[in-house]
Amino acid sequence: WMTLTPKIMARTLPQISLPGTHDSGAYWLNKNARGPDFIKFSDNWDWIVSDEIEHDIAYDVTHAHEQDLLGQLRGGIRYFDLRVTWRDGVFYVYHGLLGRPLSDVLTHIRTFLEESEHEFVTAVVSHLATGTNEDNDVPFTPSQHQQLMQLLVDHLGPYLYPRNNQTTSDLLAIPLGQIVDAGPKVLVIYADEAFFKDGVLGAASFDENAEWFWPEYPATGSYTNTTRLWDTEFEIIWYLNSHDSQC
Repeated sequence: WMTLTPKIMARTLPQISLPGTHDSGAYWLNKNARGPDFIKFSDNWDWIVSDEIEHDIAYDVTHAHEQDLLGQLRGGIRYFDLRVTWRDGVFYVYHGLLGRPLSDVLTHIRTFLEESEHEFVTAVVSHLATGTNEDNDVPFTPSQHQQLMQLLVDHLGPYLYPRNNQTTSDLLAIPLGQIVDAGPKVLVIYADEAFFKDGVLGAASFDENAEWFWPEYPATGSYTNTTRLWDTEFEIIWYLNSHDSQC
């Protein structure tokens, strides 16, 4: 839809509303595997609430989408919230429960970019932690950060929009058409203080892949769950039709 909306190419990122999804990888969740953010009932209820019931409830609360990322992309979504954990040597997305391997999700993004002309995608990698409800939110080690960054580069490398010594202020002043002039691009925001602290390259600055990632930048608005893709498509079409003079 960006290619079909030429006026948008003259606008900068703060002037564009990107349809986005909350916990974008929560289209499939493993009921038998808890994530770092799993909320467990009080121990006082253990005698009446089984793990199976807890997992069923967690699934109902955290299952956010019916479509995988490729389906979301083809439906118009361009901003993704990816929460990543590490389990037994593999990176996974998660939301209460463990989701698909991150490599599967990145393959969806890569596939879409390969079939696109001048689309722009933002992927926020955040909530980087290991553990379950018994041992929550253990930060990634430097080695895990390095392996995660390498995985991102391996899957998305040809389409990554690098910093190249640009600041976030520089990024927000560039017209979209200039960013995607040579083809589709993905902006990966590495939202972790071990990498960026207050917008400045931090503890992971030694990594050779650092130039491919961006810190978080100020944004307003929100993203949503999309349990039915048709609803998302309808909302995008409605927005474009009702704001034609601005697009």
